[in-house]
Amino acid sequence: MIKRLTIATAAMALACLSSSSLAASPSGRFFLDGAVGRATWHDGDFNAGNTHTAAAWRVGYAWNRDRVSYGLEAGYVDLGTARGRDDFGATPLDLSAGATGVLAGVNVAYRFARRLSVHARLGWMHDRLDVRSGGYRERFSGDGGYVGIGAGYRISKHLGVGLAYDRYTVRGNVNGSRTQDFVGMFSGFADVRF
Repeated sequence: MIKRLTIATAAMALACLSSSSLAASPSGRFFLDGAVGRATWHDGDFNAGNTHTAAAWRVGYAWNRDRVSYGLEAGYVDLGTARGRDDFGATPLDLSAGATGVLAGVNVAYRFARRLSVHARLGWMHDRLDVRSGGYRERFSGDGGYVGIGAGYRISKHLGVGLAYDRYTVRGNVNGSRTQDFVGMFSGFADVRF
């Protein structure tokens, strides 16, 4: 899965950077995007109904061609802290895990008439997982990814708002074995283009 995600991200990035793409789209813009929402961890040890405040920030550059924008993005995400119970034999322990990560990826948007748009993103995430159970605390890191979709509205040429859903793959190397969790994030966002 990670190989396919890496190949897809690299292919989209190369398409964005190709000379024909740059020559055909002279109206590119830098952007800054901020999102705040609720994250849900999809893992057996955590209560799936338990949501947590999450936030993401991205900067990048998008090229425009007719109604389509495509670009590169980099940023940071904080997926909040999930809580649950871990049963080690007869003694269940409270368990919590928080994840943050650095992001790098690609995005594409299609603009409809009347300032509406839909967008998608795909990328790599280097995550840091902070796990606590009882008196035990340890940090792990790994390379995961993200994919997202959303809809937006352009208030002006420079300001837009919208709603998005992003699904993050959080990976870590825990005591020699690889772990993988999925975290879904529903959010509202605002972006500034300049």
